[in-house]
Amino acid sequence: MIGSTLSHYLIEAELGRGGMGIVYKARDTKLDREVAIKVLPSAALASADDRERFYREAKSAAALNHPNIAQVYQIDEAVPSDAPHGTEPSPFIAMEYIAGGTLQDKIKEAPLKLSDAVKIASQVAEALKAAHAKNIVHRDIKSANVMITEDGVAKVLDFGLAKTNQSTMLTRMGSTLGTVAYMSPEQARGQEVDGRTDLYSLGTMLYEMVAGRLPFAGEYEQAVVYSILNEPPEPLTSLRTGVPMQLEWIVNKLLAKDADYRYQTAADLLADLKALDLSGSGMSRRSMPAVSAAATTAIPSATGPSAASLPTKWLGISVGTALLGFMLAWIVLNAMKPERAVPPVSLVEMTFPDIVDIRFPRLSPSGDYLAFSGFDTQGNQGLFLRNMSTGQIRFIEETSMAGGWEFDFSPDGSEIAFSSGLNGGVFTVDVPNGLPERRSEFGRFGFWESQTEILFSDDKPGGGELYRLDLTTDEIEPLQYDGPELPEGYGNVLKTFDREKRVAYGHQLFRANLGDFKLFSLELDTGEYRVLESNAANPEFVAGGLLTYQIGGDDGRLVVRPVNRDTGEFVGRPEDALPGPMSYGWGRYAVTPAGDLLTIPGISRVGLEMKLWQVQLDDQQIQEVPFSLPENRLPRGLNVGDNASFLVFYTILGTDQGAQLFGIDLQERIQYQYTYDRLNFDPVLVPEKGTIIYGSAGLEVDTVNVRTAAFAGSSIGAPTDLPISGSPVSISPDGRFLLVGDNSGNQQTMTLMNLESMEAVWSETADRYGPAASFSGDSKYVAFHSRGANESREIIVRSTGSRERQILPDISAANPVFAGEDLYFRNEESILKMPVRTSPAFAILGQPEVAVSVAGLRDFDITRDGSTLFAVAREISFQTANSQELASKVVWRQHWGSNQAGALKKDQ
Repeated sequence: MIGSTLSHYLIEAELGRGGMGIVYKARDTKLDREVAIKVLPSAALASADDRERFYREAKSAAALNHPNIAQVYQIDEAVPSDAPHGTEPSPFIAMEYIAGGTLQDKIKEAPLKLSDAVKIASQVAEALKAAHAKNIVHRDIKSANVMITEDGVAKVLDFGLAKTNQSTMLTRMGSTLGTVAYMSPEQARGQEVDGRTDLYSLGTMLYEMVAGRLPFAGEYEQAVVYSILNEPPEPLTSLRTGVPMQLEWIVNKLLAKDADYRYQTAADLLADLKALDLSGSGMSRRSMPAVSAAATTAIPSATGPSAASLPTKWLGISVGTALLGFMLAWIVLNAMKPERAVPPVSLVEMTFPDIVDIRFPRLSPSGDYLAFSGFDTQGNQGLFLRNMSTGQIRFIEETSMAGGWEFDFSPDGSEIAFSSGLNGGVFTVDVPNGLPERRSEFGRFGFWESQTEILFSDDKPGGGELYRLDLTTDEIEPLQYDGPELPEGYGNVLKTFDREKRVAYGHQLFRANLGDFKLFSLELDTGEYRVLESNAANPEFVAGGLLTYQIGGDDGRLVVRPVNRDTGEFVGRPEDALPGPMSYGWGRYAVTPAGDLLTIPGISRVGLEMKLWQVQLDDQQIQEVPFSLPENRLPRGLNVGDNASFLVFYTILGTDQGAQLFGIDLQERIQYQYTYDRLNFDPVLVPEKGTIIYGSAGLEVDTVNVRTAAFAGSSIGAPTDLPISGSPVSISPDGRFLLVGDNSGNQQTMTLMNLESMEAVWSETADRYGPAASFSGDSKYVAFHSRGANESREIIVRSTGSRERQILPDISAANPVFAGEDLYFRNEESILKMPVRTSPAFAILGQPEVAVSVAGLRDFDITRDGSTLFAVAREISFQTANSQELASKVVWRQHWGSNQAGALKKDQ
């Protein structure tokens, strides 16, 4: 056809040919421009159905306009000018001519630089993102169908042979559509395909760019198809030095056999490609220094080549020679390089679009699985397992009772141990497909001491003992140690373990009100117990001799500090665990077995301290309310009267000083202390009667009683004990009812008391760690939050005068407060409000909306008229936070522990 014309295109040269036709370089004689013409065999449109499909799909492709897609100019049929008389018209596609070469030719020269491979893959993903948005599936993504321009830009060809999602099932047109080696498993089986098949083919192409060969190849089509359907690809990190493990995971996820386990959209793939850090070299499986084959054989390494990969002649070397070779190599290496370079920190960001509120991420010792707690968009709540090779995420059945508590993999990674809620017992479950088995009737999981032993804590108020559970016999025995006698109400919680040195770490806390944390270490073999630091919580041991913990408590600043591994004592000063603006509270960070750091992004700011904020909701004015408390103590149990003239709260001052009541005159900005002895907490201000009600107990936490006293602003009068056991939560506006919380058992009990008869009206189980509740303005209803059947937080609204009770639908939140004509409540990053009515009966009048966004919220209260909000938080604003996005990511900082150790060593 060279020199002939096809329609108004002058054919100048042949560019290539394949099973679906011949591509020519041509000149558009009407518009005087160079074009590429793909001429299909006449048999391609042999039937009316084929013809209809061809034009429908080609027209759809012609509508695409994207810098990484070769533009389709025209689709038509014509007879070449030099064809014999009677020749049938040939279908053709006229498209953009691209000066350059194919990606296939580029790969034949040599595997691409990793940065170039990722760049090209990203550009192809951008093209697929645009096509899939229009329901166009390419079906034939391969390196021969990607042109690289002279400027290095990738352009995808042959969208003219694509098919829409609404088209019929994949058929054969003379030959299979799509080169076999790039086919997805569903494509090879002749099943219906969607955009995920293009992503699979892109994974094949990315593998090819990095390895210089295809993941599945063979002399026969049947052999290739068998491999695609049944065999895993050889790991990229075993084929090429310096390939980051996270790049291998991306490719493996693209090549998942089941389309449900692949990237579901090109946008998801692009997010992971953009997060890749290619600067590190420590994640290659072959990054071990090549001292000699003998040395490598003598010292097995997870990062070194296997013995099977070594030259045969080395395998015959005697053990003595091998050891001698290793010793010589070690001496030479250490003489030349006295200190091994630490690989730079590499960031891997994992996104979880269908998971909400991820907590407690844990990586298995082998790195095969990531476990975390949370809940998904299907309503499952509990523990989830992510296969790190395929990206598959599965809910571990029957773990809804796991709640928001620490858990971990066994030393060999075959099991996970966790606790059921508060002190509800220890469970184990086989990985990946087991069902939970109860192993104790009480306790809170601490850590695996060995593959068959678990250490746990008695986590009830007044408890504090530590126990060892033998999984082979299910026998439980108290742990013997030489620790101090703790005051009543304090307890030890085991958290983490230096397995090699057999030193455990944990914290003490005052369980009655969750405060006054102290770090401790415990040598398991000697029983020696040491208090390491006051006002600190939630330690995690870092491989190499570091300890992370939070200063202050569950929402405190995350720091890292070196320890003497033999004694468990600190040997250096604490440093911020991470530079930059992010802070990570309890459950939002974890240390991997290798000493890497996993974090769940939030919007808290490290540089900002907790503050007390006053927010005018009507005119959106925010101002700080100054307060002064010792040792970084924070206001707890905020309670404000109707006119926002006084704010009362309590704080825990320490073991000897107990918990005491305070108040702030909001007009004069003057702070007062009201109590000085015993434990006094949960104040409720009753300005109409000039009284204050609060809970009180002895320092040894005997029975907690409700007290009342006259409130004079700057002081309170002599207290009177009411015949009510527990701690006050809220009082009704008409003064008839008092909500009382009691957490002496394993759960918080919320009781509605009639103050006239001093009798209980009803009792409910509530969340022990969130006793906040509120009466409606007309005193007809009470709102509080509890834990549902699947351990998710739910808000309950209950009548004070009837059996009416309802759970707010589709809301997982806490701390409800009636104010004005709205019901306020909180989630991780916001305080929301929802319009409601209480007459003639309670009803929801609209959807929740964000009232204010918060960072590090600890407590809040609102005046009854809904005009003023008070909150203890790091930040508060009227800008809406994207909490869904923040809650669905885990950031893995590889080599973090090594870098921290080096930095701390230099500072000492």
